[in-house]
Amino acid sequence: MDTNQSMRPTLLMAVALLAASCSGDSGAAPSPSSTSTTTTSTTTTSTTTTSTTTTSTTSTTTTTSTTITTTVPESACGGSGALPELAENHSLAGGDVNGDGDIDTIHTYSIGDPSLAGAWWLQVSFANGGGASQQLLDPGTSLAGARPFDGFDINGNGKDEFFARVGAGASTSEFGLFEVVDCTIHRIALDGQPSVFTAGASVNFVSGFECVDIDANGANDFLIVYTGSRLGETDEFEITAAQYFVLDGMVTFMLADGIGGNINDPDFAKFASAGCPGVTL
Repeated sequence: MDTNQSMRPTLLMAVALLAASCSGDSGAAPSPSSTSTTTTSTTTTSTTTTSTTTTSTTSTTTTTSTTITTTVPESACGGSGALPELAENHSLAGGDVNGDGDIDTIHTYSIGDPSLAGAWWLQVSFANGGGASQQLLDPGTSLAGARPFDGFDINGNGKDEFFARVGAGASTSEFGLFEVVDCTIHRIALDGQPSVFTAGASVNFVSGFECVDIDANGANDFLIVYTGSRLGETDEFEITAAQYFVLDGMVTFMLADGIGGNINDPDFAKFASAGCPGVTL
């Protein structure tokens, strides 16, 4: 037997087996060797952080305190300025006695029996509050009582001085001259004593005073005091005119002149009168 003929069936079978094996594949061409490649997929996750910045605005309110200071001229005087409850026989006048531009009230009144010494008082009630008072101890006050008169500036110092009746005689009235210094009533001195000016007349005597504005500037420059006596049984009087000025709480003597007067002269009345603004007998 031929060798080639005996191997043909065997070869055909091998081919058939090989075909059958290939038919079970996915159709890819067979590779003599198979290489397995592992691919690692790395997924990178990128995280983005968003930072939000919040700006906080603080509102500050500033409060400014303003202090207003009001100055009240010369109102540091104590008391209420009201009259005592027991005050009687009240009289009043007015004047700017502390120089603040306001009119203050000047009072006189009695407490108790008005005929007794020391019963009469002088008081100032200041327009801007407070007051001052002074007891009147003049002997004649108990006879006629006291009475204030409106103030006026007798010496140009910017404040009003004022007269008050402080007594009386048989035919004359007596007056004191006053001023206010540091909330206190001061009686202006005459010849070193509390001032007393008399005005009136009798058969044989005259006395009086007047305020004189020589330069006509609205301020009284001098205070002239008249005293006179009758010459015998005639109508003639010998009169002395003493001239004073008021300064620093005193009536200061300047000079005196002797003058004549006749009771029939129309100007004679001034020798027996109170000739200062607002003052009457």
